[in-house]
Amino acid sequence: MNQTQTASNGSVTWEMRVKEADPFVGSQSRSDWSGRGRLLFGFPVANLFGDTTSLFDGLTATFSAERFHSVSNLPDYTYRNTTFAAGLSRRWSF
Repeated sequence: MNQTQTASNGSVTWEMRVKEADPFVGSQSRSDWSGRGRLLFGFPVANLFGDTTSLFDGLTATFSAERFHSVSNLPDYTYRNTTFAAGLSRRWSF
């Protein structure tokens, strides 16, 4: 069975927090905001070869990317993170 479908999924989240001052760090209260964006894309590998009886039938490739960004009025709590991932999954039917 040759499937000609692709799938994609994405999301964006945003959060803001205000915390009281930590006396061990200083007298300034902490104000943060963070955002995260994700994108996932997948497709059947058999689509690349066009052969309906291939060994790749039921094999799905997925790729994802995620970006996280946190900003604070205290410099030690500001950071960014980017993640990329790839995977293969196989459908087995008995």
